[in-house]
Amino acid sequence: MFYELVLEYPDWFSQPAPLEKKSLIEKHIRVMIPECDKEGRPVYIVNIGNVDVDTMELIDVVAVDDIWIESILAKDPELSGKGLSVIVDIANYPWKMIRWMTPENIKLSVKKMQSLPFKDFRIHIVNKSFLIHATIKIIWPFLPSRLKDMVQDLTMSNNMSQNQTEIAPHDKSHPELEKCFEDTFNNQSLEKFTHAVDLQIFEDFGNYSVVGLTS
Repeated sequence: MFYELVLEYPDWFSQPAPLEKKSLIEKHIRVMIPECDKEGRPVYIVNIGNVDVDTMELIDVVAVDDIWIESILAKDPELSGKGLSVIVDIANYPWKMIRWMTPENIKLSVKKMQSLPFKDFRIHIVNKSFLIHATIKIIWPFLPSRLKDMVQDLTMSNNMSQNQTEIAPHDKSHPELEKCFEDTFNNQSLEKFTHAVDLQIFEDFGNYSVVGLTS
């Protein structure tokens, strides 16, 4: 499936250099947390509220996903056998994002997700947005049963401190996600943390490129 998609939709598999998407990465529309969940899955945060539909293209956002995923797998390829925990933070969901929810975009997104090398996914939806129900109604019919079973609705209040205490009871298999939220969304440390991961992803890709050129 992967190679067929690459040939048919090359824009969705552009594999850009991180520096080409530096401005997007620094907006933290996506963040891969250093800690893994209890079952060893990397934890990937999707910050919906940081996406600006007026200045960003969907394929650019997809490219940021590719950069993060390539970075984590370049560092430890065995993580693909663990799966991926995806936390979708829907706070400040931009209503203009609905225009990206075309049948073609949804189908392509699902196919691309299915083509990723991870064993499985745990998809957690956190925070609240009145648009999420409309989005789910649009997307849900296009999801295969396997992906539907991987979605765990953890919608909570916009109070992050409340999220930190409530996330563990909502998902007993991932109590360590509480720490991820505490570390990632602490207002005082967020800027320092995200700056560090920005630097790390460029460093990881620099090392990865050197290995690729010399192998």
